[in-house]
Amino acid sequence: TTVAAPSGSAQQQQQQRPAATTATPAAASPPLLLRWLHTPHIAADRFVHVDGVMTTPQFAALWTMLFCNVTAGIGVLAVAKTLLDDVFGAALPALVAAHGTTYVVLLSVCNAGGRLLWATASDVGHAGRRATYAALFATSIPAFLAVAWCGGAAMGG
Repeated sequence: TTVAAPSGSAQQQQQQRPAATTATPAAASPPLLLRWLHTPHIAADRFVHVDGVMTTPQFAALWTMLFCNVTAGIGVLAVAKTLLDDVFGAALPALVAAHGTTYVVLLSVCNAGGRLLWATASDVGHAGRRATYAALFATSIPAFLAVAWCGGAAMGG
């Protein structure tokens, strides 16, 4: 009978292992916040391995912006009817009573439509994800200011 010989020595097998298996243990690395602060800028055309993505400043900035936008969106949707009653209830009670629920439904539909629009623009458009998200962030500031201005103008202020 013939016994198959191993494909190489233990030293050769050690060299063939991926680099991720020989990385330093997590206990030896600095805290995540310090790694975010000390990670140099990563260019868009450079590859970042999935194990290192969460240590980049870009990830921290993207996560923070996404968290703030989602929190604000959910907060507005949760209190939209009450907000409408408080802001316009005294000045336009008949309008609020007749169309308050329609306003909340339209707000939700526009929220969902915007999510689909921005996601499609990001994935299909030629500008790319970075430019699309920058445009989303840049247009949200004037949109929120316009809502505040329109609310103040409707209240006579």
